[in-house]
Amino acid sequence: MSEKTTFFYCRTYHHIALVQKYCAIIEDACPEFLGLSSFAEQHDASKLEDPELSPYIDMTWLYKNAKTRYVDLTPEMEQAWKHHYMVNGHHPEHYARLDDMPDMAIAEMVADWAAMSEEKGGSLVMWFHKVNQNKYKFNSHQERLINRLIQVCARGE
Repeated sequence: MSEKTTFFYCRTYHHIALVQKYCAIIEDACPEFLGLSSFAEQHDASKLEDPELSPYIDMTWLYKNAKTRYVDLTPEMEQAWKHHYMVNGHHPEHYARLDDMPDMAIAEMVADWAAMSEEKGGSLVMWFHKVNQNKYKFNSHQERLINRLIQVCARGE
């Protein structure tokens, strides 16, 4: 197995474990999310099979070696990303209308963000405000829920 492929699997399984950790934190603190940990067992599983696997190996390596957060993706990587968000409801891009995103998917999304912020070595609150707050137009219910779940995850870090 190449260094690039080994890095992809190590990074991806580590990320999935972190997402599951934050899902458990949310589930423990918020009874309405009972079952979130089970829901998250399949988090990012699509990255581990075609058509996402090969492009995600390359994409993960590209990001690992990038000097900035922004990199130029190949058309294959773009297609893999589009496939990923179309089959994974924890991504806002999955929904034609963001208002249709269920609370359980929002909870998994926040757990995903918490995992990413931990991987990057930053604060979830700062990461959210820097990366995601202006990227999506959540409704007021969703914003309140996201802010509440961010606080839950931040306390559990």
